[in-house]
Amino acid sequence: MSNKSYFIVAILDENGAEAILNLQKELGIELDNLNDIPHLTLASYEETIDADNLLEWVNEFSQKQKSVDLCLYALTVIHINGLIALPLISPELYELYYNIHQKYDKYSRFGNLTSGWFPHITIAYTNNNKIINEKILRVTNRYNFINTKIISLWVSCLDDDRVLTILGKFPLQD
Repeated sequence: MSNKSYFIVAILDENGAEAILNLQKELGIELDNLNDIPHLTLASYEETIDADNLLEWVNEFSQKQKSVDLCLYALTVIHINGLIALPLISPELYELYYNIHQKYDKYSRFGNLTSGWFPHITIAYTNNNKIINEKILRVTNRYNFINTKIISLWVSCLDDDRVLTILGKFPLQD
């Protein structure tokens, strides 16, 4: 039996994506295929969801959804070896998250409407203590806000072998 997971992720505009990629480059960390495109995970679903219906729904949803301004206000270390950017949770961002979960929340693996959500953008994970102790601390000490915008929703699938496949890209409205 396969163990696929499906995701809806928010994709940043060029300004935000470039800022995150520059931080990654400065840290000298190459990410796996799960985190090589800066994104904010909005939903994660178990394999029992109908992927075709999900894609159709996200396509319809994105045609009515305006892009969302996003301010990444802080960097923080998590799990001792990870660096993430934290967004301000504006009413527009929460509304986007809430509206996405209205349709398929019962299939949600985590971050559903009843269990809470920890919005973040992964910048780096590493087991290299030198990078953690030197580079991450230096980057976090001089960090400035990143003002960006969510411009697209992507639906992806992660298979048993941890291979990520983008199933659909859906631009939001200006």
